[in-house]
Amino acid sequence: MQKIQLIPESIRVECQKLLKQPDGTEKMLAYLRENNFPIMQSIKALIEIKGISLGEAKEVVNLSETWKPELHLYDAFHAELETEVRRFE
Repeated sequence: MQKIQLIPESIRVECQKLLKQPDGTEKMLAYLRENNFPIMQSIKALIEIKGISLGEAKEVVNLSETWKPELHLYDAFHAELETEVRRFE
């Protein structure tokens, strides 16, 4: 069974080049962000291009300098979402 590729080929090729450089993952994330990939698409790209798990990809993004300025927004959203979900349990 062939996997469906969600990342455009031109982006994939550039990401693969960046990954070969020192600090390649950070460079890849910066490149994706510069090309209007939101955080969730960046996580998906890590999974697809690097072949890592969802948990690993989320950790990489959470520890990245590229997404550091935005993470507080996502943390607040997730905390609020968890609170609302618990209300329905």
